[in-house]
Amino acid sequence: MFDFWNLIPHACFLSGICTMLMGALLSFIAIPVIVKICKAKGLTDKPNGRSSHIGSIPSLGGVAIFTGVFLGSTLLMSPGPTNDSLRFIMAAIFILFIIGLKDDIVGISWKKKLVAEICASLILIILGNFRFTSLYGFMGIHEIPAVASLILTLIIFVGIINAFNLIDGIDGLASGTGILTSFVMGIWMCGIGRHGMAIMAWSLTGSLVPFFYFNVFGDKNKLFMGDTGSLIIGVLMALFTTVICGHELPEDHIFCMKAAPTVLIAILIFPIFDLIRIVTVRLFNGSSPFIADHRHIHHLFLNAGYSHRRSTFYILVFNTCAIVWACLFRNSSILFVGLTLLFACITGTLVIKRVGRRK
Repeated sequence: MFDFWNLIPHACFLSGICTMLMGALLSFIAIPVIVKICKAKGLTDKPNGRSSHIGSIPSLGGVAIFTGVFLGSTLLMSPGPTNDSLRFIMAAIFILFIIGLKDDIVGISWKKKLVAEICASLILIILGNFRFTSLYGFMGIHEIPAVASLILTLIIFVGIINAFNLIDGIDGLASGTGILTSFVMGIWMCGIGRHGMAIMAWSLTGSLVPFFYFNVFGDKNKLFMGDTGSLIIGVLMALFTTVICGHELPEDHIFCMKAAPTVLIAILIFPIFDLIRIVTVRLFNGSSPFIADHRHIHHLFLNAGYSHRRSTFYILVFNTCAIVWACLFRNSSILFVGLTLLFACITGTLVIKRVGRRK
């Protein structure tokens, strides 16, 4: 009897390559079609007071990302008991896909979007049983009670989802950050034996590569991902973070990290720091943390005179350096790694603000 799964490499990384290629191919095929439909139906993002682009650009690039992730991961993820939670993951992604699609086409209030984010997160937390159960000894705390675990996980899920939603302000930033973080997390999850999750992470990586190209270098087929794409990236990053933190490995394991939580923070350092910073600044200035403005870090780069491409490049280089730094000190104190990352973020922000003032 013919068995399709015998044709797919059993090694996780080789399967990941197949998945990335599948996701990239599906996304690459979908993008020109989406651009054509958006232009024909007037589904474009027109410049306004908060925009940093010129001209009307199609804003449904998230549909291509969704296509690559959904089909790439479900078609190439081998059947097995460890992948039973896939239905809950896809349900959560689909909820955010629909909400993001509506927001990109007709707009939606931040309250309704927040409710959708909470519902999608609770599906993964309660039904999928994805949650943080340990603080890895931070402040002397290891195992945490079930209720505290649920609340903490929900806060982290909603926070990461919104963090990626907020950095989608210049060409290539959200997609470039998504490519970097999903690829690294895929390697980590493959190493700890969560092959199904690694396949999903790499399907996201592959799906984002063609989008990054068209978003940054495209002319005829240039497009934005919109909330449809950024919400999907955010919820998957939150999911992968939870999966990785749920595995405390023996000390002799190559992926054993005493400072695992701060290594994860390093992987997501830019979106997390930008979210914390922007909410703090808005509250300090007496404005709502949910009202958009021009105070994000990528806006500081634009104010300093850097182009979209160069701003994205410098931010991704910083994020990569943070990952390398955290990996080098992965068995050091969580507090030490966390404080050094915080110092680097604050210093970098002050430097770019100073450059902007001089300009």
